[in-house]
Amino acid sequence: MAKWICAPILFCFFVVTVLAVEPAKQETPTAPNEKTALANPHEETAKELLRLHNAARKKAGKPALRLNARLSSAAQRFAEFLAKSRKYEHDADGRTPAERIDAEGYEWSSWSENIAWGTREPAEVMKTWINSKEHRVNILGDEKEVGFGICEDVWVADFATQLKVASKKDE
Repeated sequence: MAKWICAPILFCFFVVTVLAVEPAKQETPTAPNEKTALANPHEETAKELLRLHNAARKKAGKPALRLNARLSSAAQRFAEFLAKSRKYEHDADGRTPAERIDAEGYEWSSWSENIAWGTREPAEVMKTWINSKEHRVNILGDEKEVGFGICEDVWVADFATQLKVASKKDE
């Protein structure tokens, strides 16, 4: 029984020691709110996903997608939720993709979403999506912008087209 009592004490001491020698961070980031774009920690991976999506679209005669920070923020937040909860449904957080995109301040006229899990590389997830009829439709759809979220082995792609606001000249 003494072994079980000592082990947690040693572990706690070790953790305290490690934390005590860790250098202080210069800057503490502020938590994003619903209207603040969330930085995508996987910028290079997102660029590769964009390249792969646009290559598929070019092959199909479709115009290239543009990467959008608000869509990326919505996708990243949802990817993090899915990875943490291990739920895999488009409404797993109790909201629709449209509601998550709205929460980022993106005014859309159309949207679609792809989710995947279990792969670690952009080429793998793209192969999975492009070989699925429903996901392929979203990749080759009429939306003009995309945002990607990546967390652990979870991937989210939010596609949308911004709502055109009529100018006074058009009235």
